Amino acid sequence: MSLAASATEVRKNFSEYMENARNEDVVIQRNGRPYVAMISIEELETLRQRKQDALQELENEFEQLAEHYSNNSSNLDGAWDMLQAAEPQVLAKAYKAGVDKRGY
Repeated sequence: MSLAASATEVRKNFSEYMENARNEDVVIQRNGRPYVAMISIEELETLRQRKQDALQELENEFEQLAEHYSNNSSNLDGAWDMLQAAEPQVLAKAYKAGVDKRGY
């Protein structure tokens, strides 16, 4: 569950919203639209850990693929070279797709 409030309202009652954020997300709006969120430190730590776990899982999968391709280069000529030469945007897109697929 989340609580939504305008930036002005949050500014006026900041301590109250900080306490609320310990139990539920507080979505701070600007011009009637969600702009930023206030969350508990526990929630932040959980999100950071999930992100780190997802990144580690993808790194492990990448290493397994790299090992597979390097051991089977005769079957997959050039695949390893393509992977190494991939643009950062392509790798980022693949990373995001992997994260989305796993629901992180």
